[in-house]
Amino acid sequence: MKDQPGNKKPEKIENFQSLFENRHTPMLLIDPVDGKIVDANPAACIFYGYNRVKLRSLKITDINILPQGEALQVFEKIRTHQESQFLFQHRLASGGIRDVEAYVGRIQMGKRSINYAIIHDVTEKLKDKAALQKAHHELEQRVIERTAELKEANKQLKEEIEKRIRIEESLQKTRNMLQTVFDGITDPLIMLDADMAVKILNDAALNYYGKPESDVIVGKCCFKALKGETMPCKGCEIPSAVLSGEARIFERKGVMDSNRIEQVAIYPVKIIEDERAGAIIRISDITETKLVQRQLIQSEKLASLGLLISGIAHEINNPGNFITLNIPVMRDYMDAVMPIVNDYVKDHQDFELFGMSYGEFHEDIFRLLDNIEYGASRITSIVSDLTEFARMEDTKKQAWVDIKSIIEKSIGICESQIKKNIKYLNISIQEDLTKIFTNSKAIEQVLINLLVNAAQAADKEDSRVKLDVSMDKTSQNNLIIEVEDNGCGMDEKTRNRLFDPFFTTKSPAEGTGLGLYISNNLIEALGGRIEVESEPGKRSMFRVILPNVERK
Repeated sequence: MKDQPGNKKPEKIENFQSLFENRHTPMLLIDPVDGKIVDANPAACIFYGYNRVKLRSLKITDINILPQGEALQVFEKIRTHQESQFLFQHRLASGGIRDVEAYVGRIQMGKRSINYAIIHDVTEKLKDKAALQKAHHELEQRVIERTAELKEANKQLKEEIEKRIRIEESLQKTRNMLQTVFDGITDPLIMLDADMAVKILNDAALNYYGKPESDVIVGKCCFKALKGETMPCKGCEIPSAVLSGEARIFERKGVMDSNRIEQVAIYPVKIIEDERAGAIIRISDITETKLVQRQLIQSEKLASLGLLISGIAHEINNPGNFITLNIPVMRDYMDAVMPIVNDYVKDHQDFELFGMSYGEFHEDIFRLLDNIEYGASRITSIVSDLTEFARMEDTKKQAWVDIKSIIEKSIGICESQIKKNIKYLNISIQEDLTKIFTNSKAIEQVLINLLVNAAQAADKEDSRVKLDVSMDKTSQNNLIIEVEDNGCGMDEKTRNRLFDPFFTTKSPAEGTGLGLYISNNLIEALGGRIEVESEPGKRSMFRVILPNVERK
């Protein structure tokens, strides 16, 4: 972008030119009339493989491989502000084709209106998306095929059971065959008669309920034999399904492990002709399937949220920086002016400003500056947390590191801040700690976050925080980092939401609710986990467990 001789560029143009030249993302300036490339920033030259002079000699249609008709439609949309974001294919100097996402806007340069385009290379992103869609489609096909196979197998099983039961003289042989088929299925299977008595169950069902053998179970009501209850389990849908004789499938929390999710399928079946129908119950653990579904949905939401946050953080940073950079200048101005005013006040003892004595005014004006500085600091802190949330740090870059030095460095960074809130800080680090294969920056960030959170939970006169670092004594050889406080503690509802993004019990001035979310993601990416213990009003303890400690 060339300056007009003798003309001083407006500040807005200067700011745009600085952004244009220094931005690491390719940017083009395009004449909206003929599509000629007016200018390109250094990043665009690198991306397209042309020098700046060459790019200025081209039109956008020289690198955009859209057909002429489609290109004219796009130009019209840009001109009428119908759209500002487009997907194109651009040709590089090398002849290679790249998929790009272009954000197009307009800037007024003097009397001339120029389109600017910010170019993002999304070639790999689109390839990954296509591969994910293909894998998802293939998975759906496999599920459909497997479901059909299971339905067919169930149909055949039902027909075989009904056929064999009709032959009384072959009853024992049929039972043995049926038991063999049941045991060959990995999901727990239970056959009940119309009175809810267990007729047959497979090995998987015995293992599921923790029963040693089927002899003490067969012939008894399922709720009594399997759960030791005198009445059907509360909320169980099996009795009504058996009574109605209708097939039914439902989901529930795990009966033996409430942390699991199960799918229960009920298939009505007549055990003996002319008798009321019983049912076959199949219990499938679908926890991992549900988890994958939630993770896919959450990943899509967080990816969109991260992009939005990055834009917001960038926009907030600019005015925030204006405030932060100008506060020291304002203080210097005040320091220079105040001696003059002080001399004046010596000769005018009754001097007042805004209804205040000079002493009150002097104190208030510097207090206002402190408040402005604090507000700017809070803006910077919040934007930093948002940016950290949006940025996906590469935790795969791991190395053998001295964990003790990382712990000591982390303590050194936040120790003064912690001691402002608590009375006692107790640190216990095992002397013979060995190296650990991990990401040092991730551990440092997580530890600082846990220590500061523990200090902020202080609500007692003898408030204390304890840090204990040691090696797991078991064969797993894990590294254990425990941060414990005697603060306000948490109830179960709060503990269940600790690692949700933007969830916080702090005031808006103290936290954004991203610290524990980021910490948990970092630790999981390193193959570890965070455990939490807490008693409301008494204590909280966060335990970080990291694998792969090097053996001596």
